Amino acid sequence: WLSRITVACIASSPRCPTCNRTKAEHRRPWQAGHVIDGKIVTSITDLVAECEQCNTSKGARRGNAMRASGYGW
Repeated sequence: WLSRITVACIASSPRCPTCNRTKAEHRRPWQAGHVIDGKIVTSITDLVAECEQCNTSKGARRGNAMRASGYGW
């Protein structure tokens, strides 16, 4: 179901909100990313289409910051 959400998000916003490039410019898969990083997804409005590179980079930065602060998973 996540891939259908990603497709819907791309249709509504054809540019990555982080790097402002299109899917054609990236030539890589897109993912459904969080509008607010770390917020629990409760509806499709909590998601935004992002290029894979931006989405995974933001997730890694957030995870690293949480680990550094001593957050216990």
